[in-house]
Amino acid sequence: DKNELELKKEEKDLLFSVLILPLNLISIRNNLRINLITNILYDLSEDFNKFYENCRVIDEENLLKKNFRISLIFKIKEIYELLFGLIGFHKVEKI
Repeated sequence: DKNELELKKEEKDLLFSVLILPLNLISIRNNLRINLITNILYDLSEDFNKFYENCRVIDEENLLKKNFRISLIFKIKEIYELLFGLIGFHKVEKI
């Protein structure tokens, strides 16, 4: 059905990483362990890589799935910018 959104394992794993991020950041702050942000970045990158390898985006025929996946990609981009900013790496606007 075109109105249903069945998620693949890779999508669920990536969503889980997004959902637990606030809890991870609170724990990092409370324990003064900012170095753990790099672990989050690494784990998020692994999950994103698996998602992108296994979930079609641009040529997905189901519009609901396609829009969901594009939205998820934009959310991951925002999270990368946040996390890299927290460790002092900022987005390069122009070279």
